[in-house]
Amino acid sequence: MSRITPGQIEAAEALLGLSWTAAERAQMCDNLAGQIGSAQARRVTRL
Repeated sequence: MSRITPGQIEAAEALLGLSWTAAERAQMCDNLAGQIGSAQARRVTRL
């Protein structure tokens, strides 16, 4: 999976009607890849 950029987050803000600061976007970029990876790992686990 490619790295999520602040520009992508900013585009999502427009779609969702939300607003974050540049610092918040930067922090999200650092965290989102790990969160997505964790979610993908959970989806392959049979319940």
